[in-house]
Amino acid sequence: MRIAIPFLLCFSLFGLMPPSSVPAQPPLKKKMIEFGWDRPYSLFIAKHIAEMQNSPFDGVAFCLKGHTCSFDTTRWEKQNLHPLVEPLEGLDWGRLTDSFIYLYATDVGGMDWFDDGQWETIVANNQLISKAVKESGCAGTIFDVEPYGDSPWVLEEGRTYDELAAQVRKRGAQYMEALQTHKPDMKVLFTFMFSLMTPHGSERDPVAWQGRFLERTDHYHLAPAFYTGMIEAAGPDVRLIDGNERSYYYESTLAFYSAYRALKQGVRALLPVELRPKYGAQVEVGVAVYVDRCYGLYSTNAEKLITTYMSDLDRERYLLHQVRYALETADEYVWVYTEKGNWWADFMPKPTDKEKEGDLFLLEPPSGPESFTIGKTNLPKNLESRLRQAREEYESRKGMNFRLEPTMKAAREKRAEALKKGEKAE
Repeated sequence: MRIAIPFLLCFSLFGLMPPSSVPAQPPLKKKMIEFGWDRPYSLFIAKHIAEMQNSPFDGVAFCLKGHTCSFDTTRWEKQNLHPLVEPLEGLDWGRLTDSFIYLYATDVGGMDWFDDGQWETIVANNQLISKAVKESGCAGTIFDVEPYGDSPWVLEEGRTYDELAAQVRKRGAQYMEALQTHKPDMKVLFTFMFSLMTPHGSERDPVAWQGRFLERTDHYHLAPAFYTGMIEAAGPDVRLIDGNERSYYYESTLAFYSAYRALKQGVRALLPVELRPKYGAQVEVGVAVYVDRCYGLYSTNAEKLITTYMSDLDRERYLLHQVRYALETADEYVWVYTEKGNWWADFMPKPTDKEKEGDLFLLEPPSGPESFTIGKTNLPKNLESRLRQAREEYESRKGMNFRLEPTMKAAREKRAEALKKGEKAE
């Protein structure tokens, strides 16, 4: 039986319909961005953009080799960046119009929020990134908030939270000003912004919320202050996209809609009153799809992974569900994340020895933010066709011809039984 999804009803129930007194804006075309451990370098894209058109994506995350850390305290030189960006100038991106330069937030070189000299360097570096975005013709930057090393977001001994938060907010404003220097319509796609705090999104008392958030042990305590500074400094044409990495783990349709409402409404209470209208106007909701998890390829704590207890067919249905509701609840961007797979390897000729030695490829195994591997794709069978199917069904407003709930119920029961047996064995 074909299941028609009453989408307008869903939006009404979850408070997502715009007030009748405010005319609804035309919806943006939903776009899927490829972002994973297979991130290519800029020179790779310049050489192989024609082959990359065969992908199901509207954009790709890519690296400027050696220039990926947002908080690098070593000064970047124009002459080193120029040969990485010049091949992209005037490039016909084809269908990959919404591509993003990848940056991440690890504390490199002992970054100090209170060191003005360091921050002169960080601002100058990110002004170069702004220029690279403009000259390459890409959409903006991806900001990976997760630290792959020392975290810049942790609290410091000897300073109060209020003192730290005020300084980090100031640096967030400087960072945003740097990124928009040459690109006033800069887009910044975060792996997560305030979606990091959605479990606390219903807390209306900022003081009580702060206390609960600071009790957490995930080392992101200062990130909200940084986001606040970025919103404060963002020009009128800047768009900040909360990529909501937590959506990796959603196991129901309701979770997508609940997160959307929390990000559109709930977290505003945590912002300064004067910034709430600006948040509503310029911060958008993105959604992530974690391919490895959908297909049961995520090895860490596999016994807790819901797809471990699914058949191959049910995993494909789970993927279809995740992509469909990601498209339904994203304002524009859905980012498709892979670790074990490589979308670009089979599209490309085998690299020459000269290319292996140069800047086109990094042939080491995936181990960090700049990794790019050449070899087997390791992509799940039918993944590409299922992504295309989910998009086509979304765009045609076609209902899914299966119900996910029975599959999830059976998988949860199997998982509970397996975990119970594991506890007994211990």
